[in-house]
Amino acid sequence: MTYILIVSVLILTLVTIYWLVQNRFNYALTELPYKSSKIHRYKNFDIHYQQSGRGRDLVLLHGIGASTYIWRYMIPLLEKNYKVTAIDIPGFGLSSKLPKHDHGLDSQANLLHGFLLEIGVRDAYLAGSSMGGAIALWMAALYPDYYKKVVGLSPATNPKHTKNIKLRYINVLGRRFRLFLNARLIKQLLRFLVYKKELFEREHVTAYLRPYQDDGTSILCFMKAFDNLLKDKRLPTELKNVKAQVLLIWGKRDLLTPFKYSQELLSTIPNSTLVVHDTAGHHMMEDEPDWTAKNLADFLGQ
Repeated sequence: MTYILIVSVLILTLVTIYWLVQNRFNYALTELPYKSSKIHRYKNFDIHYQQSGRGRDLVLLHGIGASTYIWRYMIPLLEKNYKVTAIDIPGFGLSSKLPKHDHGLDSQANLLHGFLLEIGVRDAYLAGSSMGGAIALWMAALYPDYYKKVVGLSPATNPKHTKNIKLRYINVLGRRFRLFLNARLIKQLLRFLVYKKELFEREHVTAYLRPYQDDGTSILCFMKAFDNLLKDKRLPTELKNVKAQVLLIWGKRDLLTPFKYSQELLSTIPNSTLVVHDTAGHHMMEDEPDWTAKNLADFLGQ
């Protein structure tokens, strides 16, 4: 009898822990992290975004594995002259994680375009980092009447740069991979994104880590985006159809989307220009926010 009671208590404890872990994300939605945070439900997705400032609409899209957190230094600089909408792309950050969603170029571009129209954002400028840059350029190709200027910050637009990244072990582990994610691993990954030492401090590492601790499906969405979007063989060739004015911003120390790809993209997109930072890495908005914001604003103000 005592044995049965102990086992029952143990099972109840495990079920409770599992329930709490699975529902931490739901609590996150009611405890939004930023004053400008909002949640809007669109096509089965609860989409988290930050919105602030006044002026022409400017939409910010983060890269794979990231969130609106990467724009924390640039938003205060940009909101002085623009109505800034920074979105957690579905599958990332505090937005819904639906592994059955395709997470490909077309699905993400169409989803975000429809979402922007529904929240009243029209005729907007787009700025995207890495994967977000690829999505922004694709949105401009699909909807040329809506997006006349696009800024790509080291956009991930060449499947070649993914061929040496081996993620099979993540596919095998699936949701269980989050059990192996910790601050130390995230800190190592950040070395591929930024170079300023202060960006490796605990608060920044925690901000990157939390979405993957809060929801086990996050890693599945990451893999979907990696396979269906970053490996899309239409990139970069089909970007020749982009009619928008495009500014490409690149850091010469970029380890994830190497600088050499900038010239290829520059020759592919008809109306594009390039500015380069000699010492910045992949995340210029974190390493060099003032320089990045100035170049972005100068381009949009032309």
